[in-house]
Order: sequence, then C-alpha cells, then structure tokens
Amino acid sequence: SKQNTWLPHRSNHPIPLKYSLQPNEPLSVCDIVQMSQTSTRVLTFSPERLKVIVQQVEKLHMPGCSWAFKNAVGAVARSNEGIVNARMEFLSSSLGCSMEKLCSAVCKCPQILGLSESKLHSKIEFLVGKVGLETDYILQRPVLLTYSLEKWLVPRHYVVEVLLVKGLIKKLLIFTVVYVWATKIL
Repeated sequence: SKQNTWLPHRSNHPIPLKYSLQPNEPLSVCDIVQMSQTSTRVLTFSPERLKVIVQQVEKLHMPGCSWAFKNAVGAVARSNEGIVNARMEFLSSSLGCSMEKLCSAVCKCPQILGLSESKLHSKIEFLVGKVGLETDYILQRPVLLTYSLEKWLVPRHYVVEVLLVKGLIKKLLIFTVVYVWATKIL
C-alpha cells in the first residue's frame, strides 16, 4: 500500500506533535499541517533539527506565528543553513538592496528562498533588463520571482508589447495589474 509512505517507519523516530515556535506557544495541529504542506519532511524532523530551522527563520525577522513564518519554515526545511544564507546574499547583491529590505521581501513571499540561484538570476535579469522594472518594485512584489519565466512572465510580456505597438493601450500600466488582467483574458 502506498498510503503514508512518506511517514518514517522506524519506531525509534516518532513524529513529534508538540513543537513550539515561541516560548509557551505550542503549535496547533493546523500550524503543523501548514508548515508541512510545503515540506512534508518537517514532520519527520527531530525537535532539535526543527529548532535550528526555526532559529534560522527567526533571523529573517518574521512574526512568530504568522503565515509567512510557517511557510518560511517549510522553505528553509528543504535546504540547509548554508544554502539559505547563500540565497539571501545572492538576492541582496542581485537586487542591490540591504538585508533589511530583502528580509521584508522574504516575509511577503518566503517561497523565493526555495528557488535556485540560476532561476532567480534569469527572472531578475528578465524583469529588470527586458521589462524595465526597478529592483524596488520587485522587492515590494517578490511573488513575481515565483512565476515561471517561460510559461508566465515572457508570454504576458509579449502580449503587453504587442498591445503597446498596436496602440491598444496608451501607456504601460502597472506591471502586476497588466499580468493579472492578461491572466483573466488568456
């Protein structure tokens, strides 16, 4: 049976159900489910390993029991401390921003920590170089970095370019508004 194949089968490694992110604030079952949705491996971690992950997420200055915190735990759980630190350094240098600004962006969209440097680089290069977005704009809307370049960003950009050339839109609208509009039409 394939049922529950992701659960550990060793009797000496039970799934701990009583974790705490903050002192005297145990996680509810819903909190654990939320964190494990992005990384089911979280359920198999020892309390010590989860504590290390939580401490790493706390360095990003996220509110303890927020949605972003729980998603960041899942994103960090799929990596190790070195990879997360390297990703933060890469994003900071690529976007030319302080770690404080970057932490704010990561709080809005922790999933960007799970993207590879090559994917991030190509998306940043496209959004800044081809589309002409300012890096501050991307930092305010980090979800843009999670969209597929080939299936989402490039096709919609070409639609906007065609509409501009044909005079069907007079000026370049706010990037995210155009992409939401294009999604509803396409």
